[in-house]
Order: sequence, then C-alpha cells, then structure tokens
Amino acid sequence: IEKARAAFLTRCKANSEATLGTYKGDAVLGEGASESLHVKDYKY
Repeated sequence: IEKARAAFLTRCKANSEATLGTYKGDAVLGEGASESLHVKDYKY
C-alpha cells in the first residue's frame, strides 16, 4: 500500500504543477507508471 500511496502522491504533485504551469516533466515514475497502456488499432 505504501508504494501505491507514494505513486499516487507523485502523480498528484505532477498534476498540480501542470495545472499551475510549473511542471517541467521531471516527475519520477514509479513501478508500472512508465508502461504505456496504449493498444494500437484497438476498436470499441
């Protein structure tokens, strides 16, 4: 649970900085956060 909490707080901080226009893209990506969820040619 601590890893999930840390990842959540990191994303919250990055989202807050992006909203304020101060995000520089330097958020440390946690476990699984750098993995793309994109599925090429996926059809709904």
